[in-house]
Amino acid sequence: RTSEATEVRAALRAALSRAVLAEGWVTKLGTERKVWRRRYALLLNEQLRYYGDEELKDLRGAVHLADCENDPTSPSRYPGAPGPYSLELATMTRTLVLVFGSAAELNTWMARLVEMRARRGALGALAEGGGSGAEAAAPLEEEPGERLVGVALQGFREVIVDMGRLGVSSHVMRPLPPPTEASTPPPPPPPQ
Repeated sequence: RTSEATEVRAALRAALSRAVLAEGWVTKLGTERKVWRRRYALLLNEQLRYYGDEELKDLRGAVHLADCENDPTSPSRYPGAPGPYSLELATMTRTLVLVFGSAAELNTWMARLVEMRARRGALGALAEGGGSGAEAAAPLEEEPGERLVGVALQGFREVIVDMGRLGVSSHVMRPLPPPTEASTPPPPPPPQ
């Protein structure tokens, strides 16, 4: 049982790693107790998640990037940060304060967060019918390694299906239900 669960976790971690834009250890200011804690952070297209461990077993929280009011700011204005390489990421309900081990790490995270907010704005403009779309679509095509969350979720589904084909028992993994008619797109109309 343990080895099968480990295999499943490893496969899911591998699938997740294809969707990760940045990851690493940070020091995070607690939301309620205002205590600095070491966390393992992952930046995905739609979320910044932080864990209590590098194995991603202990999810401690997440910030949805759609909820962010502005680009991150650096350095943090919060007094007593345990290092000089800090940033703040504000939503309507909270401010996330992270401290990094080096200027290079901080710069990487800042660049990725700003880039993700810019992409969200470009995609939002397209969804609202603003602009021709050519300007906003170009950056997405230039970096095919960065996938949208839907693609990552499909990757998880494929990993789980592959694990089932490998004979991982059902007590570790529940089988996926077969696609329903509602999830199957209708056939295209006949040519005229």
